[in-house]
This record gives sequence, C-alpha cells and structure tokens, in this order.
Amino acid sequence: MSRSRGPWVGPLLGVVGGVMQALSMGLPHHLGPSGALQWCAMLVLATGVIQSLGSIKRVAGFAFVFQCTALLATVWWLFIALHVYGEMPIVLSVFGLAVLCGGLALYWAGFAALYAFLVNGGKEKVTQSAWTRTFLLALGFGASWTLSELARGVWFTGFPWGSSGYAHTDTWLGQLAAWGGVYTLGWVSASLAMGCVLLATHTRKGHKALAGVLALAMLLSLLGWPVTRTDQPTPRPIPERGLSVSLLQGNVPQDSQLIHAREDGGVWYRDQIARSSSDLVITPETAFAKPPQAYAGQFFPSLVTLLLAQHRMALIGMPLLDGQGYTNSAVGVGESARDVYRYDKSHLVPFGEFVPPMFKWFTDQLSNPLGFFRHGDTLEASWSVMGERIAPNICYEDLFGEELAKRFVQENTAPTLLVNMSNIAWFGDTVVIDQHIQIARMRTLELHRPMLRSTNAGATMVIDENARVLASLPSFTQGILTTRVSGVHEGVTFFAWWAGRFGLWPVWLGALGALLLLAWRGHTRPSR
Repeated sequence: MSRSRGPWVGPLLGVVGGVMQALSMGLPHHLGPSGALQWCAMLVLATGVIQSLGSIKRVAGFAFVFQCTALLATVWWLFIALHVYGEMPIVLSVFGLAVLCGGLALYWAGFAALYAFLVNGGKEKVTQSAWTRTFLLALGFGASWTLSELARGVWFTGFPWGSSGYAHTDTWLGQLAAWGGVYTLGWVSASLAMGCVLLATHTRKGHKALAGVLALAMLLSLLGWPVTRTDQPTPRPIPERGLSVSLLQGNVPQDSQLIHAREDGGVWYRDQIARSSSDLVITPETAFAKPPQAYAGQFFPSLVTLLLAQHRMALIGMPLLDGQGYTNSAVGVGESARDVYRYDKSHLVPFGEFVPPMFKWFTDQLSNPLGFFRHGDTLEASWSVMGERIAPNICYEDLFGEELAKRFVQENTAPTLLVNMSNIAWFGDTVVIDQHIQIARMRTLELHRPMLRSTNAGATMVIDENARVLASLPSFTQGILTTRVSGVHEGVTFFAWWAGRFGLWPVWLGALGALLLLAWRGHTRPSR
C-alpha cells in the first residue's frame, strides 16, 4: 500500500511537475529548451504515479493535474490571440483555454489509469527477477505516456504542441530523432525516469544507491550534451554557387483595428522582393493578405515580369481563391511565365483556419474573421529551384513530422531544403516563438534537412540539418535576412523512411505492444 500522506500532496506534486514540463519547452529570457528539466518533470510524474498506485482513481487524478498544468503553462499565450487580437471577453477566453487544456489532459489521465489497472490487476510471477519487473514497468509507463501524446497529436486533427520530446533537441536523446522521431524521445525519457523511481522505491539498499547513481548520471548527461558541443560535425561548406536567399520579416501588426497596416505590409513585401538581388526571396505566411485578383492594377503582374526579367524567384505567402474556395498558400513565381509553383496548406489550425462542428458559437465571439480555408494535398511536389528541391510548409504544419516525411518516400525526388512560412504574431512576444524554434529544429533532426524560416515577427532564421541556428533576425523587428544555402541531397533518415510510408503507426503499435507485454507478464505493484 502507498504511504499515508495529506490529500493536497498529490495535486501539489502534479502542479510542480507540470510547471517543470512546460518550462522545459522554453526557459524564460529566451534560454531555450532544457532536456534535463524535462527529465526531472518525468521523475516527478513517475514518483506521483507510484505513490498513487493504490487507487486507479488517484492515479488518473494526479495525471490529469500534471498534464492540465503542463498544457496551461505551455500554451497560455493562446489567451493573447483570443482576448487581445480576437477581442473575446476575458471570461470566455479563459474558459476556452481551460476547456482545451482540460480536455487534452484527459488523454494522459486515461492512459495513466490504464497503466495503473495493468499494474494493480496482475499476478506475481515467482520466476520474475527484480530487473525484469523494473524493465517492464518502466517500459509500460513510457508507453502509456507516449500513447497519450500520440492521441493528443493525432485525434481530432491533433494538437501536439509541447510534446515532451521537443525539450531534447540539445541533448543526446535528440540524436535518436533521426531514427524514432519526437514521440520516441518522450517514450525513452519517461521510461528512464520510471526505471530510476522504481529502483529508488525497492527495499534493497543496493538498488536505492544504484537509482541515485543512475539518476545523477542521466541528469549530468542531459546537461552536458548540447548539440553545439565541439565534437559535432562542422557545418557543411556552402558552395560558391549555392542558392542566395533573402528571408523577409515585415513585423506587420495584427490588431483588427489596423487593417491598413496589413495593406501597407503587403506593399513593403512587394518592394523588398522587387529590390532584392538574391536568387530567391521568401515571405512569411499570408504576407499578402488578399488573393491576387483582389489587388488593383499591375500590383502583381509587374512583380512577376520583373522577376522573370532578372532571372530571380520568390516564394510568396498569400491566400488563393478559385472555384472551390480559399486556400492558405505559398506561390512560387519567377521560374517561367507559364510554370507557377503552388503549395496549399493541408493541415489547418482549428478555430483559426476552420471551425470544428458545433463550435461556431465560440468563434462568433471573435472580432477578427476566420480563414475558412480548404485543405490542400499532403503530397504536393517540391519546388525545383537552381538544383534544390524546396518543400514549403506553412506555420502549424511543421508540428507534424510524419506528414512532412511523406515527401521523402521517393529518394530521388525527396526535398533537399525545407521552408517554413509562419505568422505567430497573434500570440505576442512570448515563449511561443522559442517553442516554435524547437519544433523546427526537431524537424531538421528527424529529416536531416536544413530549414529556412520566414516569419512575420519571429523567429526568422536559417537552421542546418543538425539543428544548429546559423543566422537569425531579432523578433518583432522589421528586417531582411540574406544568406547563402545548400541543401542535403543524399539519403533519407530511417525516421523519414518509416514515417513517410506508415505514418505514426509503428509508434502506436510499439507502445500498445509494450502494454500488452506488461499485461501478459502479470505484474503487481512494486514493493516499497
């Protein structure tokens, strides 16, 4: 049985662990992620689960408090979009944020309860060793955590923001991303934490001492293995004929009262494209707020003519309108008058770009109009530019590495460069920018391709295939980042190979298999 403790200890532990989990995604003062802090959060989570195993209800309650706190402390900036820019009443904004985080926290509460059921409901096998029991209990705990993150990232269009693996872009765990992807990193972190907690709760003093040594070694290894360490491969030399690129950051205000500022922003972007001497100019998402036919005169035709005459190209973020409706798109112009590249965003943001069923009453409280975009094709071809195959994705889409991996199934047509075009100025100058950087860096580790990011207000940057930021602009400033880049043309990662073909099913099946193994072996609660 678990030790007697006050009724407030479990919830307090859950709150502390949840805050640690959130901070690990992006520390204050733009200090970046902390894999060590994320693993400490997993230690807190595993400790709370072990202490609550006497009651499945208590395990579910503790898990809910942990995850709800973590999500609220991770995506609190959604309040800015709802209240400040959307002009939704404060009470309704807070209510909407609480319902979102509370609903998503139910995934972990449910899978934690399942884990507790499997542990409590088993029968002891006399042939089991303490090591076998510890291994299966730790593996099953990590699998349960991973299943909850998969459910959050996939079901109902998915909201994987803040998945635990993103904290490990700068740790040795991040080196596993090219093999297993971000969800596998979370699985390993959670399993190792539970393994240490199980050893610490064992009655043998030798196991307790080993737990302390392993925990300290794990913590030091996560603290001491940054991607920027000196033994990392040096950045590839960029050939003299590499692609010269200008990334534009307009810092256009998002307030609904400043519609004229968005119009002026479109003029600024057009002028910078016209004046640039780079081979390729890239704008953020919806840099031009209206489709081409909505602009009068020669606003766009003259720009295209200029690009063709100077043998330069531009990748422009703007909505497009055809007979089927609006799309949030990237348009590549300048290669030829007849061959205009088009990429339509396929993974849309719920409540931002489309309204889920039965929620129109909620979005009616927003003063800013929603996009009401239609979905694009997830398998759109890359854009061939001066020997590079450029694969755009728009804002929120870079959260879904398994979808980006679909473009890598055919190695001879796989992208050599990734481009993310974003506008997250709706969420203010907050940690959301740092969090999005880690998401982009994780994609470069998973797919081993450089990524160019052009954003409205931050963070516009160049990231190499080893997740190193090579150049960037300060956030919430207007500027142009000019650089020379060269893509990666050889090979695809193992993650890209399996995720491109099977999506996340291998992780789903692996995690479910771990729980079935735990149930089949029949374990009781660990002794203390």
